[in-house]
Amino acid sequence: MTELIIELRKFRIKKIRFSIILLLALLNFSCTNKQNENKKKIDVGNFRYELFDDLSDWVVSDISEYLEKNYLRILEDLQIKHIPKTTIKIWFNEENFLEIQEMSIGNRYPGSTGYINNNEICILYTGNNTAETALHEFAHLVSLKINPELDNNPRWLWEAIAIYESNCPRLEPSRFSQLSVENYPTLSDLNTDFNSSQTIYDIGYTLTEFILYKWD
Repeated sequence: MTELIIELRKFRIKKIRFSIILLLALLNFSCTNKQNENKKKIDVGNFRYELFDDLSDWVVSDISEYLEKNYLRILEDLQIKHIPKTTIKIWFNEENFLEIQEMSIGNRYPGSTGYINNNEICILYTGNNTAETALHEFAHLVSLKINPELDNNPRWLWEAIAIYESNCPRLEPSRFSQLSVENYPTLSDLNTDFNSSQTIYDIGYTLTEFILYKWD
């Protein structure tokens, strides 16, 4: 009798776990479907754009112009001859963006404005800086054509390449306290997760410049 009760309890626990997993899957499916219902698709140049959260078509104009202007330069810099047409998904609502981010890559990174997932670029519309974000993520995408294992491996190199190629220096070295007093950050510091430290974004451009200077 005792063994029967134990088995029934085990069955009940498994049933509850299955119900929870099923419920979470249905919620994710529902959220994704709801967002997909409201998306717009625009095909321009070398990119396909998908707009969410009722974003207007006009937001694509500046982003597209900036990407097309730098498209061939990045391919040539990274010595890639061709890349398939790239899909760029753009959200306006940060919570929706973070929700999809967590569903797609397993984590959410508050304050982030872009990431790549399955050869697609996902970005948050933030106004004038959105085009730079899109180019940064495109540089990530192209760098994976050189080495598919490069994604955050190591993180400092992954970000430094994209920061340099998207031409987005954050700070002059003289203004960055760790460099001005020659208390340089370690590779461990630069490899820290986005939610813990963003030091690499401050010095990634300068670091890449230094590497290229020494390499030549």
